[in-house]
Amino acid sequence: MKIKYRIILAVGIVLLAAFIFIGCHDSSKESIEENTEQQNIPVVVIPEPCKVGTITIKDSDDNTICSYGGTINIINNGRNGELINISMTVGDDINE
Repeated sequence: MKIKYRIILAVGIVLLAAFIFIGCHDSSKESIEENTEQQNIPVVVIPEPCKVGTITIKDSDDNTICSYGGTINIINNGRNGELINISMTVGDDINE
């Protein structure tokens, strides 16, 4: 009788351990991967800055005095509190 009781007890413990192991299986990782695949994640594309263009000089009445085209190099854009400094190489092909 004691042997049957021990066998039944051992089988019960093994089944209980199996149920606990199956119940504690980490399915959240799979669901996170599935949710990530289902979401449309936006992709931010930052283009290379253009270095060619035109500079137009106008008077206070909005009359164009002159216009130059070429390679523009912005040395300082003024965001640091210092004066704006822009250099331009005139005569470069502005259709690059």
